[in-house]
Amino acid sequence: MAHFDRVLPEKVYRVHYERLIAEPETEIRRLLGHLGLPFEENCLRFYDNDRAFDSAGNEQVRTPIFNDGVEQWRNYEPWLGPLKQALVPVLESYADAPPFES
Repeated sequence: MAHFDRVLPEKVYRVHYERLIAEPETEIRRLLGHLGLPFEENCLRFYDNDRAFDSAGNEQVRTPIFNDGVEQWRNYEPWLGPLKQALVPVLESYADAPPFES
């Protein structure tokens, strides 16, 4: 991502899953603002759409944002120490990174 930030400054918008789950309207407004698009209430009820979707994820399109996955990584935390330590420099260089517990 550092590469894209360098060659395309301000062009890449990062969606943080935890923020999207906690405050969907705020995050959706930010994303649409970044894209230069107006906010529409239907963006919050995307699953309430009668349009046909021809994709393997058809059921996902018809379901509200899934929030059961938040904090599931903690089930594996006892084994993540080396990975967390290896990621410290990356996360420190990323100003908008979610909070990180080392």
